[in-house]
Amino acid sequence: MAAVAVNEGHFRREGGRDVVFGTLGEEDGHAALTFYPLGSSRQALVLVEEAANKAKLRLLCTNRPGNGSTSPPLDPPEGVSAIAWHLETAVDDARALLAKLQIAKVSILFFCAGTPFALRFASKYPELCTGRMLGVAPWVSPADCQETKGFFRWASSLPACVVSSVGGPWMAAGSYVTKSLPSTSLARAGLEKEEAVIFDREAVKMAARFRVASSESGSGDALDLPVLLASYKDIGLSPALSSEQAVQIFFGEKDTMVTPACVRWLGDVLSGPSRVTLQELPQTSHTGALLLLDERLWQALAWLATGNS
Repeated sequence: MAAVAVNEGHFRREGGRDVVFGTLGEEDGHAALTFYPLGSSRQALVLVEEAANKAKLRLLCTNRPGNGSTSPPLDPPEGVSAIAWHLETAVDDARALLAKLQIAKVSILFFCAGTPFALRFASKYPELCTGRMLGVAPWVSPADCQETKGFFRWASSLPACVVSSVGGPWMAAGSYVTKSLPSTSLARAGLEKEEAVIFDREAVKMAARFRVASSESGSGDALDLPVLLASYKDIGLSPALSSEQAVQIFFGEKDTMVTPACVRWLGDVLSGPSRVTLQELPQTSHTGALLLLDERLWQALAWLATGNS
């Protein structure tokens, strides 16, 4: 079975940086800016194509700085850390994409490692947001919630030279770090029994989409990692969202990468003025949630599409 193709494009920003992006869905669909998990890229859109099409969403996604053909960030301004500047550059690239496509407002969809980038976009550009955000298996840094186990559970794939170059106290354990989006075989191994049945039923389609989703990731992972391992305070990220934001976060009961306790911590942090709903998926793993194996996630995508355009 042929994998779904993501519509691809690129543009150049000030300073000569190139940004590559992908879109999936009809142009008249409800725009949803998507922030992908580690180990992937704009190509991750194929993993949710079926559910997004059913919800009549038009998914939009930029490769984060340094990933694929997107240029790394420029040198940070004086007084701004390289980690915080990577975060700012990523969300400003997404803002530039909306300007290029002449899209006034978007809903926000984020997966795992896309969490800090999505939260920063929503807090920095509330005027561009419809007020609806959907998070699936969100990432929580071990610097903020020590019950995050995933940092030590990722299978190793980053070269030692890359690990040592990004620095930071959490990177001492860097030889254990890699992608949150695993290979097809590793993905199946991480599923609960009921999830594996669904996965096997769609095995050919799943394998094709996994190949596409992980086909473009590269050095951008090394730039993302310090953001993911820093505390919100360290990177100057205020998770506070406007009172107009409604956030639904889905997480697996059996998630051993980012435990339910950490997701509840995140919900508490976000639940100031914004309206946050946490949805625990019974008998669901981290990978199972990312693959939308529970049909409640399909329904949530339909909810995302009802935000004001």
